[in-house]
Parts: sequence; C-alpha cells; structure tokens
Amino acid sequence: MGNEMRGSAAPPTLCVVMPALDEEAGIGDAVRSSADALDALCDQGLLSGYELIVVDDGSTDATAHIVERLADDLAAVRLIRHGRNRGVGGALRSAIAATECELILSTDADMPVDLARLADALPLLAPPEVGMVAGHRSTFDQEAAFRRCAARVYDQVVHALISVRVPDVNFPFKLLATETARRAEIRSEGALVDVELLAKVQGLHLRIVPLEIDYHARTTGESKTMRPRLLLRLLRELFQQRAELRACARTAR
Repeated sequence: MGNEMRGSAAPPTLCVVMPALDEEAGIGDAVRSSADALDALCDQGLLSGYELIVVDDGSTDATAHIVERLADDLAAVRLIRHGRNRGVGGALRSAIAATECELILSTDADMPVDLARLADALPLLAPPEVGMVAGHRSTFDQEAAFRRCAARVYDQVVHALISVRVPDVNFPFKLLATETARRAEIRSEGALVDVELLAKVQGLHLRIVPLEIDYHARTTGESKTMRPRLLLRLLRELFQQRAELRACARTAR
C-alpha cells in the first residue's frame, strides 16, 4: 500500500521537510508562514497534525539559532543539525528517519510554494495506486531564462535515461506517504535525490500524479542549486548512476 492515509477515518499527519544551508535571511519568515498555512489546513480538517522539520545542513550562519528560537514558540517546529554539509538528499533522509507523521512533503527552505495548495494535493494522493504528488511550475517569470532552459534540458535527459516522465523533475513539492519514502530506501545525498525518489516510487508500481503550482522566486539569499557548476555535477552523477536508476524505475521491490 502506497499511502498510510488510506483506510483511516482521521485526517493524516504531515511532516514538512525544509533543508537549510545558510538561510538566516529568510528562514524565520519561511517557517512562520508555513506554520500559518498548516494551521489553516488543520482548521479545515485536512490534517490532524503536522511538524516542520528544518534540517540545518552544515550552515555557517545563524540559521540553526533562528530555528531553535522559533521552536521555543512553535511546538510543531523541529530542528535537525548536520555537522557538515551533506546535501538535500542527506537532509531528506534524516527527516524520513526521524518523523512519526504519516505523510511527508519535501520542499525548500526559501518556501517557493504556497502550502495552501496541499488542499489540492492531499486528495490526489488518496487513491491506492498513487505513490506521490509531484508539483511542477505553472509559469516561469521573464527573468528566469536560465532556470527555464536548465529545467527543460534536465527533464529531457531524465526522461531519456531513466524513463521517468514527470515535468519539472527537481521542483520542490513532493508529497508522499512516509511508508512509501521508507520503502524507497533513498541513498542520494545531493540533488539527485529527486530523480532517485521518483524512479523508486515508480518502481514500486505506484503512480506519480503531477500538480501545477505557482513558483515564488526567492527574495532573500541565493539558490544553492541553480548554478552552472552544480548543474554540471548533477548531470555527471545522473549519467554515472543511470543504469541503477533506470532499473529502479522498472522494478518493483
């Protein structure tokens, strides 16, 4: 069964995972706005509870200190600290191991999506054949030419090499059951985790449902992934692991 919310009369509990590396400028606002959105979903009866796990991934600034102070005031906020930078995959793995919630949402620390869209995503995850709801951008802003081009090229490469046909592969909105995430047994430490997770959910013979979502460009700090050097490294890792990932996408565990 792909989703623990099935067969339960009560609404599910949700863990929102936010990997953070040197995000002191915006992490406070991101956590507070996320908590407000999740409180509203609980009030609507769509969630019975939630936790916000911020994984401080080896930050050298005040990110962890800010989250610790927020956790003193907001009971649902939880901090996990990595002594060194492991990457978004390592952060997600830590959260999957730590949470007791039924569902997991993987997103970014600059909160590029409106969590109110979970009201649309949660029903899409309910059918037993669905293993994930994967968000993708509705539009690219006019100044995001490089991001748009990089995303399209990367999607095409992933489709060709791994046989995973999901738009906007690295978009920071992936909702799935914690049980499914654990069955996937992800091993990637870096940004390749998105492809690995998609491939392994598909390999479990579960459907991945796309959901169009508005993307909000960050207003503080800088992207840690949308740099040409890091994108080239990501493509190199993809080519190196293509055979294993393709096998995962085709074979149920």
